[in-house]
Amino acid sequence: MISFINNEVFKELGVVAIVVAGVVWLAKNIFKQIMSKELESFKSNLEKESVQFKIRYEKIQGERLLVIKEFYYKLVEMEVEIHSLVSLFQPVGSQPLEEKKKAAINKFSRCTKYFKKNKIFFNKELSEKIDKLLKLHKNILKDMDLSLWYKNNGVQEDHLKKWMSAYDKVNKKLPGIKTLIENEFRKLLGIENE
Repeated sequence: MISFINNEVFKELGVVAIVVAGVVWLAKNIFKQIMSKELESFKSNLEKESVQFKIRYEKIQGERLLVIKEFYYKLVEMEVEIHSLVSLFQPVGSQPLEEKKKAAINKFSRCTKYFKKNKIFFNKELSEKIDKLLKLHKNILKDMDLSLWYKNNGVQEDHLKKWMSAYDKVNKKLPGIKTLIENEFRKLLGIENE
């Protein structure tokens, strides 16, 4: 009798174990399918967001490259005017110095305004270099303004000192700072080693 009860108990336990195993297997497979669907949905959303991010990034980079190009163009225009103003050789028939000064100041103002409006496109280190370059241009223009004032008021010695100060800044200080900025621009454009 005990053996019969043990057999019945084992049969019952076996059936329960099989049912439990079946339920566990079924639950496990249902869970896998749910997770698989959620994982696919997550992957799909991640891919969509990745594409959207890439498009936004490329658009911003495109805008940044245009800002760099336009700023460099304005910088070169300004420097051409300043070089013309500061040049020790002023050809006969060229614009009077007062007109050259006004043209240089105008180009300086345009370049400075453009940079300030677009400063966000430049990293902090590059912005500081550009600020330093623009400050140097401003000092050159101040020297030339003072030089012309001295000339117009008959103080020839001070006129020449200020002119030479501006000339030295243009020919000795500007090239080094401008080269640093040009190198940074080349890095941003991806042409630094060409």
